[in-house]
Amino acid sequence: MSAPLHDDARQREEARLWGLRLLMDAACDRLRVDIATPHEAIDLIVATKAKALKLFPDKGPQFDLIYLPRLLRLVRERWGRPLMLATDKPAGMLLLGHDK
Repeated sequence: MSAPLHDDARQREEARLWGLRLLMDAACDRLRVDIATPHEAIDLIVATKAKALKLFPDKGPQFDLIYLPRLLRLVRERWGRPLMLATDKPAGMLLLGHDK
């Protein structure tokens, strides 16, 4: 069993989690109403992931499993199709790093 986090460490962790929640809520809201094109949506998703990784640098795979599908689903709901890029590959594949 691991030792409980020190109060300062716990508060920092809670602040980072709160920041991540705010970041994701803002990104979802913007995808629903503010973003004008699918390509702007990709830019927003890339920027959101970069900001999330600043909060949690070692959690890229978790972002891809938890948040990326949610963001891409919002894009599909808004524009009625999966995002495709100039490479004719789904945007999710590029965002996951499978662009080869």
